[in-house]
Amino acid sequence: MTLKVSGVVSLSFSRRGNALALQIEQWVRQVNATLAEQNRRALGMIPRGSRA
Repeated sequence: MTLKVSGVVSLSFSRRGNALALQIEQWVRQVNATLAEQNRRALGMIPRGSRA
């Protein structure tokens, strides 16, 4: 499996590292979702207290 971060860094993992790579991908997705929500709030697109 190959994990690409921002198209700049590419890390190759052995079979034993696949679970770690999947966990990292989940963390990255969660961070991206959180940042996107914060950006929308900063732009006034989502009222405070509501969840996207």
